[in-house]
Amino acid sequence: MRVHHVNCAKFEPFGGRLVSPRSRGWGRAEIVAHCLLIETATDGLVLVDTGIGGFPVSDNRVVNAAVGLLLRPRIQECTSAADHVRRLGFDPSDVRHIVLTHLDLDHAGGLVDFPDAVVHVAAAELDAVRRPRAVRERGYIPRMWRHDPKWSPHAPGTDRWFDFAGISEFDGIAAPLFAVPRPGHTRGHTGIAIELDSPTGPHWLLHAGDSYFARSQLEGPKGTCPPLLNAFQHVAQADREDRRRSLSALRVLAENPRVDIVCSHDPADLNRHIRSPYEPEVLFREEP
Repeated sequence: MRVHHVNCAKFEPFGGRLVSPRSRGWGRAEIVAHCLLIETATDGLVLVDTGIGGFPVSDNRVVNAAVGLLLRPRIQECTSAADHVRRLGFDPSDVRHIVLTHLDLDHAGGLVDFPDAVVHVAAAELDAVRRPRAVRERGYIPRMWRHDPKWSPHAPGTDRWFDFAGISEFDGIAAPLFAVPRPGHTRGHTGIAIELDSPTGPHWLLHAGDSYFARSQLEGPKGTCPPLLNAFQHVAQADREDRRRSLSALRVLAENPRVDIVCSHDPADLNRHIRSPYEPEVLFREEP
């Protein structure tokens, strides 16, 4: 099994250091959409999140205005998940499974590019789309799945992973991938745990989605977050207490040397994993 870390969206919100501590000055900041493309032995390609992809954001005036003003996406300058698949020598039809952390535009907008893939998502997340209970849940965009994806909803299981309960496997995926319920940002927000080959024993990669937005949130007893980014995560949350509990648990897990945690939007998490020479989005690599 081989894991590729790819950037599937590019955002340049205003705010500089108020958004990202690694930004220079107070102008634009950099935000990425960190996705995973996994080559498996028996399950074809598995994609963790899709970025914005082929969803026509510009066709939706409300979404285009909100996303454009707050996040300033650079759609023409980023590489879609489908393009990353091609650059690695595969075809988008080789992606047999898509595992989603949640259904926000910047995580599931690329579903339309993989119409034949089985889409694994938390049952609670799919229910939030179909039967919204709050304003936040009415912000999903049904047109993103107008192609009628092959949904495979999963519910919390009975297994444990470290100190996390409710762990479950994904139907039809034999590779060691597991759903780790991390509600808060959305009702069915889910972390994706991947067991990696290691000569020194079990080693894990956890894609935590939007459970945190800046690496600094995992550092120290309470963590820190740039003020504008902190404000955004509060506005975007479905449940404040669930989000805080999820973040606190991740902060403890981050101390375990056997687990590597990444989130969706901090360039620092992406940059320390990028190795592919073709990767065009190595724009935010920190200076030595």
